[in-house]
Amino acid sequence: MADDEDRLEELRADDRSVAATFQLSCEHLPRQQQRMFRVLGSYPPSSSIR
Repeated sequence: MADDEDRLEELRADDRSVAATFQLSCEHLPRQQQRMFRVLGSYPPSSSIR
């Protein structure tokens, strides 16, 4: 897969994608919970951050 940032975009089958699923899940959460969702998605840190 390409860069870490592009991974979700590459996970797709026909008109379905993992990125779209996460977006739909997140958009109905309160703002603070949306932020936590994003923070948890970045854990564990990639090897380039360590």
